[in-house]
Amino acid sequence: MIVTCPNCSVRYSASASAIGSEGRKVRCASCGHNWLVDASGKERLPDDLTVATSANIPSENPSTQDTSAEPEPEIRRDPKVAMALRARREAERKKQQRTRAAGSWAAVIFSLLIAITSIWIFRDGVVRIWPNTASVFAFFGAKTNIYGLEIQRLTAVRKMHGGSSVLEINGDVQNISKTGQSVSFLNFQLFDKDNKPVFSWRLQMAPGQIESGKALPFTTEVRDPPPGALRVDVSFANDDSPTD
Repeated sequence: MIVTCPNCSVRYSASASAIGSEGRKVRCASCGHNWLVDASGKERLPDDLTVATSANIPSENPSTQDTSAEPEPEIRRDPKVAMALRARREAERKKQQRTRAAGSWAAVIFSLLIAITSIWIFRDGVVRIWPNTASVFAFFGAKTNIYGLEIQRLTAVRKMHGGSSVLEINGDVQNISKTGQSVSFLNFQLFDKDNKPVFSWRLQMAPGQIESGKALPFTTEVRDPPPGALRVDVSFANDDSPTD
């Protein structure tokens, strides 16, 4: 016969001899629920229980009392139900694994985003430590400044002085960082219309630091500049090595 748990609906196969003609109390192996079943295997309410006969009342004499435990009914779980339960537990286990994996990947992606954002914000410091990364930032259109200084208000004026042509260049070295900065030299290059360098030189700056937000003016001139020089470029150099 088939015995069905009224609590979790798990079905079991039990023999009629195990249940008996009077019915008996059984326990669900899946959820632990106890209930009464009749001889047909259906649930029986406690009010329907028959009064025990004198034959069922244990003897008051301990010597004559049967001390052997009544065997539990031999019931077997329905194979289809067992397979369904195993499939449900396996599906829940896989779902938990997917949830944990998704959480791990989300943490990894979030950490990478934090790292990339930090590198982007502090790219000047990164380039200061690894100069070769400047080309990577430049590829993505990001400017880097490892000196904390900028050339501003740059002008180049041609004029005659003592019968000679003179190119006078003026500008400011502006400290854009939050701390004092120093610069030893400025490198100058003149380029022609084809953007090829035609002349270069170096200007030594006054010693000392430029305070944050302050500027240090500079002036330099070239007598008889090469013909065709149309553009001037200025860069920083903190050493006294000769220019090319």
